[in-house]
Amino acid sequence: MMLARRFSGWLLVALLLVAAPLPASAGEAEWMSALNAGIEHYNDAKWGLAVRQLETAAREAEKTYGAQDPRLAGTLSWLGRAYAGDRRGAEAEAQLKRALQIFEKNPGPEHTDVARVLEYLARLYLNQGLYAEAEPLLKRALAIRDKIQGPDHADAATGLHNLGVVYRWQGRHADAEQLMQRALSIYEKHLGSSHPYLAASLHHLANIYQESGRNAEAEAMHRRALAIYEKEFGPEHTFTAKGLNALIGLLALQRRFGEAEPLQKRALAIEEKAYGRESAEVANSLTSLATMYVLQNRLVETEPLLKRALAITEKIFGPTHPANAPVLTAYVGLYVRQGLKAEAELMKQKLAALKQAGRP
Repeated sequence: MMLARRFSGWLLVALLLVAAPLPASAGEAEWMSALNAGIEHYNDAKWGLAVRQLETAAREAEKTYGAQDPRLAGTLSWLGRAYAGDRRGAEAEAQLKRALQIFEKNPGPEHTDVARVLEYLARLYLNQGLYAEAEPLLKRALAIRDKIQGPDHADAATGLHNLGVVYRWQGRHADAEQLMQRALSIYEKHLGSSHPYLAASLHHLANIYQESGRNAEAEAMHRRALAIYEKEFGPEHTFTAKGLNALIGLLALQRRFGEAEPLQKRALAIEEKAYGRESAEVANSLTSLATMYVLQNRLVETEPLLKRALAITEKIFGPTHPANAPVLTAYVGLYVRQGLKAEAELMKQKLAALKQAGRP
C-alpha cells in the first residue's frame, strides 16, 4: 500500500516525536495509528474507510493536543480531503476552513502549511465549478510559496497546475497552457519524468490542446499520463481508470470507437472492482460506453447499459439531480435513432425540468 508521498511539517514533527526515546502517550499513539490508517485508505481511494479513520484521528488529536494545535489542523486537512473524495462537499469545506484557521494562527499566515490548505480548499471549489472562489485562494498560495520557497520549488507546481485549471475553465487557454507547461517543467526537474503529479498536469494540458483543436498533441499527453499511472500504480488502479477515461474521451470525440471501446470496458472493470457495481464512476463509464454504441447504431446493446446507469445515479443522487443528465441525454439519442418520438420527448422533458430547477 502507498503512504502519502509528501508530508507537511506538522506530520514530520509528529513522526519524529513518535520515533524519539520518550514513550508516546496513549492519545498520541491512537492519533498516529488512526492517521496513518486513514492516509493509507485515502491513497487507495477507499473514501469511507479513510473518513472513519481520520475522524477518529481528529478526535484524538483535539483531545490530546487541543483545539488550536497544528497537528489537529494537519489531521483536519486530511479529513477534509477524504470528505471531498466521498462527495461530502459541505463537510470537506468545513474541515479545510477549520484547518486553515488553525494554521493561520500557528505557524502563521505566510507559512507553507497555510498555502497547502489554501490549495486543498481551492481544489474542492474547482471540483464544484466554483472557479471565482478558487482563483484568489490559489493566487494567495502561490504568493506564499514564491516568498518562502521560491518560484521554482516543487510545491509551487501544484498551485500553478490548479490555477491553470481555473484559467482553462474560464476559456483563457493561452494563460492556462503557460501555467501547465511551467508546472510540468518544475515537476520534471524535481520529481523526474514519470511521477504521478506529472500525469495530472499532462491530462489538463491535453484538455487544453483538445479544446484548441490540437488533437494529436492532446493524445500524446493523455497516453504519456496513462503510462505513468500504469507504471506507478499498476494496471488495475483507479488512477489508471482515470487515465483511460481521459484518453477514451478524446478517441470517442474523433469517432475512433474501435480503439475507445476496449479501453472503456477495461476502465469499467477497474471501477466495478474498486468502487462497487453501483458507484457513480461505474454509471459514468456505462453511459460513455452506451453513447459510443448509439453513435454506431448498436442500439440493442445500448439500452441495458443506460437502464443500469440511470438506476445507479437515481439511487445515489435522487431522480432530480444533475448527475442524471448525461444518462438522460444518451437516452434521447437512443430513442431518436429508434424512432421512438414519445419516449425521446419524455426524456427531453426530464432534462428540461432539471435545467428549469437550475441544477444541471
